[in-house]
Amino acid sequence: MSRGLGLSQRFYENLVEPILKEHFPDLSYTACRIGLGSEVLGYDTEISADHDYGPCLQVILPEERFPAAAVQIMDILDNVLPATFEGWAVHYPTNVRPPRDSEEGMLGSDHGVEVYTIAAWCDRFLGRLFPRSLPRGTGYLTRSRRCWR
Repeated sequence: MSRGLGLSQRFYENLVEPILKEHFPDLSYTACRIGLGSEVLGYDTEISADHDYGPCLQVILPEERFPAAAVQIMDILDNVLPATFEGWAVHYPTNVRPPRDSEEGMLGSDHGVEVYTIAAWCDRFLGRLFPRSLPRGTGYLTRSRRCWR
């Protein structure tokens, strides 16, 4: 596991996961580190850590839960996440984050947590439309999961 992926996993396990469990005990979601960043592919180095680097993760919500939960999640995280984690800045507003607009199935802030639906993530990062409703019975996002490998 790359240094950045380990940092993001610990950020989730030590800060974000306990917050989500406390405030949203019945919420199904997936937490992972996917998208932009050299650490996603394991290519992070001392040089890559000099820009837009720090603890970061994506929380993927089921489509039907996103409108009600995303803004609440982000508001809580905005208010309780510390300025640093393991010596790394948690807030880095110069990075490219999704807009703070929950209408499109994505929500960002100046900290390292982003909230998406799977369809919105695919639209944004893959440039591909994804079905808005998944077939029933697949077990997809029916329980909380962490995707770090």
